[in-house]
Amino acid sequence: MGDNDDFWSDDFRIIHNGGKQGKNEVSLLSNKNYGTRVENSYHVNNRILIVRIKTAPVNSTIIQVYFLTSNSDEEEIEQMYNILEELIERIHHKDNLIIMGDFIAMVENLNDSDAVGKYGLGTRDDRGVNFCKQNSFVTTNTIFEVPLRRCYTWTAPGDTARYQLDYILVKSRSKNQVKKS
Repeated sequence: MGDNDDFWSDDFRIIHNGGKQGKNEVSLLSNKNYGTRVENSYHVNNRILIVRIKTAPVNSTIIQVYFLTSNSDEEEIEQMYNILEELIERIHHKDNLIIMGDFIAMVENLNDSDAVGKYGLGTRDDRGVNFCKQNSFVTTNTIFEVPLRRCYTWTAPGDTARYQLDYILVKSRSKNQVKKS
């Protein structure tokens, strides 16, 4: 794959954004039904990809993110959040906005706000929770009870620890559209 690719593989559309060496990449995979309805995609940088899909009754915009690691410089992390907030402001206000990806953040199982449900895993990352609160997002994979084995999205080498690092965020007004499968 090159830096920015958009191609079909069988009945799946793959929109890819990132480096050539398998680092800091984001991709969106969609089935034929949604793949044919992609209106446009925008490659922000090698860590952020935006895809707008024609859906009814309103269009949907997906921001796919691969966040910086916790070892990153504080200034870089803050810049990443600033980029996300600028992008959110540019999205059409009626679109269903979905932000998903590897946030390298954790939200513990506290139901102390509209942003986080009571089924999160790990210890609280206040910066990520505050981002959700300030932008009226809900971390959807913390609002449904599922078996613990379905909560974690990354396992440390040697299976020494398990973490939930990947999240799907939707605007609070869209929370009722999210269903447990």
